Amino acid sequence: MYGTRSTYPSPDISGRKRPAKITPRMHAESMPNLGEKVNRKRVERLMRVDQSIADPDLGTREIFWDSIPEARSLITELEDNEAEEAAEVGREPFVTISTYVINLLVIFEEAAEKGQLETVDHFLDAYEKILEINDECTNSVIDDWVIKRVRRLGEKVKSRCGPLLGVRAFPEEQQE
Repeated sequence: MYGTRSTYPSPDISGRKRPAKITPRMHAESMPNLGEKVNRKRVERLMRVDQSIADPDLGTREIFWDSIPEARSLITELEDNEAEEAAEVGREPFVTISTYVINLLVIFEEAAEKGQLETVDHFLDAYEKILEINDECTNSVIDDWVIKRVRRLGEKVKSRCGPLLGVRAFPEEQQE
C-alpha cells in the first residue's frame, strides 16, 4: 500500500531513498474499507491538515528531535529532501507533522515488534507531548496515523502509554 511506505526509489543516480510523498490518490488507496466518496472527502481534509500544520511555532519537530534520538537521521533526511525540492520550485521549505509522523511510524513499529522498549518509550513520550499541545490539527494527525498502530500493538505498548495517548488508544480501559 502506498500510504504505509516510508520511502520510494530516488530518480537520481546516487541511489538514495527519498521520503514518500502521500498524494490524495495514494492515501485513498490505503483506506480501501471506506466508500470512494468518503475517501475523497477524508483525503481532502487530511491534505488541508498537512498544509495547515506547517507552522513551526507548534514545536512538533522539536518534540520529535528531542524525544526520539533514534529518529534524528531520518528527520534530517526528510528536511534535506524537502529543502532540495523547495529550492527546485522556488518556495520556502517546510515539513509537516504528517510527514514526520508517517515516516517515523516505520521506526516505531519495528522497535515495538523487536521489543526495543527504550525506543518505543521515546516515541510514546513524543506522541504524548504532541497531544499535550492540544491543537485540533496535531490531534487529528495523531488520531489518524498513530492511534490505530498503538491499538494494533496492544499489550506490547498499552502499559507504556501516557494518560492522553492511553485514553485515545484504549478508551475501554479508562472506564474500568
